[in-house]
Parts: sequence; C-alpha cells; structure tokens
Amino acid sequence: MAIREKVTTILFSVFGEKINVHDKMSLSTCRLPSGRGYDVIEIDNLRCRTEIGISQHEIGKKQEVVISLRLGCDVRKAGKSGDVSNSVNYTGVCQNIISYVESTSFDLVEKLATDVARICTALYKPRKNLRDALALLRKKVLVLKVSSPFLTPPQLKTDQPDFINMAVKILTEMTPTSLKTFLYGIEKSLLRVRDPNKHGLHTIDLDISLWGSEVLEYSVVDKEEEFDHECNGFASEASPKKVPDADILRFAHVAVPLAEISPNMKHPTNGSTLAAVAMEITGREDYLDTFPIVVLSR
Repeated sequence: MAIREKVTTILFSVFGEKINVHDKMSLSTCRLPSGRGYDVIEIDNLRCRTEIGISQHEIGKKQEVVISLRLGCDVRKAGKSGDVSNSVNYTGVCQNIISYVESTSFDLVEKLATDVARICTALYKPRKNLRDALALLRKKVLVLKVSSPFLTPPQLKTDQPDFINMAVKILTEMTPTSLKTFLYGIEKSLLRVRDPNKHGLHTIDLDISLWGSEVLEYSVVDKEEEFDHECNGFASEASPKKVPDADILRFAHVAVPLAEISPNMKHPTNGSTLAAVAMEITGREDYLDTFPIVVLSR
C-alpha cells in the first residue's frame, strides 16, 4: 500500500502588529486603518520539514511544510537612499523561519503559523524585544543599573538593519552556568533562532560580558543546539564560554554600554578601566556620543 506524505501549505500576511493566516488571499491593495498604504514583500514556497500533528501516524515523523509570506513594510527609505541597511533583510527572515520550524515540533498548524508570524514581526521590533527581555530578567535577578539603548551599525555581516545594544548590571546568586541557561530561556521565549552565524539577524541576543573581576570559563548545553546535534547524529557537547567576553576589547557596541554603567571598573585581564577601553576602541574621549541613543518605550 502506498502512503502519500501530507504537505501542509500556509500563507501569511504580516502587517505591523496585525497577523493573519489565510488559505487564499488577494493583496492587490494593503492599507492601514488610517488610509496609508503598505508596501508588500512576497516570499513564496519556503519548504521546511518538521514534526506536526497529534495523530499516532504523525508523531515522530517529519513532513513537508510550504510557507508563503506577505510582509507589510515601508520601502521608501531604502528606495531613496539605496542603502541596503534600510531595506528588509528577507534572506535573514527566511533563514530564521526555516531554522526555527525545522528545529521545533508542533501539535497544531495554528501554533506553527502563529510562531512564524511572531518571528516576522519580532525581527523588526528590537525595542519591544529589549523591553520584554528586561521584564523577564527582573523576575529572577536584581537589576542594579541599565545603560542607554544605543543604536549601532551591524558588524562583520553588514547587509542588515542597525542593532540596539544595551548593558545591564545585575546581582544574582546563580552561577554563570545557571545564569546563561536562564538567558537561553529568555531568548527562546522571544523566539531567538540559534544560527551558526552569530552576527546574523535575530530577535534578541543575551550574553554574560563580565562576572565582577573574575576570569573564568564555564559550559552550557543549549537545548536547541543539543536537539540539532541529536537529529543530525552528533553527540551533544557543552559549549565553552569565557568571561570576560573577548568582544569587550573588539567592538565599540559592547564596550560603550558597559562603560556607561561602570566607567571605573577595571577590565579583569588588561587592567584598564572600561571607560579607557571604550575611549581606545572609539578613538574619542566623548565615547558616549559614538552612537545615537534611542527611546526604548516606542
């Protein structure tokens, strides 16, 4: 007896905060309630394989899912400037969706649809993602100080929008391993997709930069990475992490927020204050003016 594999096809429209899931849809015109039109980017036939369903014959078996997207956006700025950083990085959107869907199992197609649509909106709502991350962080640690939200250009992979970078000073009884595991949980709740390219597009990225004056190394197994290794037949290994984070001495977007909240703190390995580190990397005494500061409440 021949068994034909079920193929699930989903069509989304994502416009600002509004998310719709359709079987069929006409998009000749898309307008806000105010009457202002949206530009539309269409992404058709993303093919993923994932576990979906609750029937006995569906559990534990991957099936093909075909996803098409209609993304409401405003392309005028990119059209006028010709600057790729002002455009929608639809390659990053596709990569995030495929990675998430193929590393997650779903009981219902509605759950898959909602999560994919949330990824589409979350990738371009960094302020909300940071507000949500801070709220979740405060549930388990004492937040002593929060830096300004700095709008910083992307590093290494430059064909994507600017990032918002912040630093937070906390007090916790957790170990570095426990804290990093907690941070992974926050990232997962905000639909962060673990990607081999750490400098690519993502909803949120939470790291431990400093642990007082200590120099240490610890290990954490990210459950999502563990799942990917098991699916591909590899043994999972804990990822080694080092503190202080080497990026403090490499990138201004890391050094400047840290220097704002603890300017006189000395870097554990080179002995310079964080203010001195920020001045050296940026090449300016007024290092706090290196990047624009954005309003996080927008």
